Amino acid sequence: MESAVLCCSSAIATDHKALLFFGLAKVYDDLGSCKSPPSADQLFQTAWEHAVKGNALWLESERALPFEAARFCEHATELKRLLTSDFIRARRGPSALGKGCVFIVGTPRCGSTLVERVLCTSSRCAPLGEICTLSRMIRTMAARLGADPS
Repeated sequence: MESAVLCCSSAIATDHKALLFFGLAKVYDDLGSCKSPPSADQLFQTAWEHAVKGNALWLESERALPFEAARFCEHATELKRLLTSDFIRARRGPSALGKGCVFIVGTPRCGSTLVERVLCTSSRCAPLGEICTLSRMIRTMAARLGADPS
């Protein structure tokens, strides 16, 4: 495969190599989904190996955002403080759009993005994005409602 050769080229930036490996992982994973064992097992193993290489390269790249456990805990604590049972209960029922909301919350690499993507295959679903986006939205909503946005 050309992508495999490009992944080894010194002319390609590290973050681009990582994206190529992620693409290869996706291709092999998709191929494995179409086969039955034992050939599927080998394809899934190859997909996994490409994903591992992609993750290692991504962490080396300038675009990598390091996972900061303390910052993640601060965000999670803020969300837990803001999204109380009373807060959610007060907003139960249809929204201004006539639809309810579902929040998908998870730690990094737990599969929440996959769940979001599956749900968003429906035209009746719209993704909100990552935790930092949600925190900003909550602050904006709190300010509009006259609540303390801190």
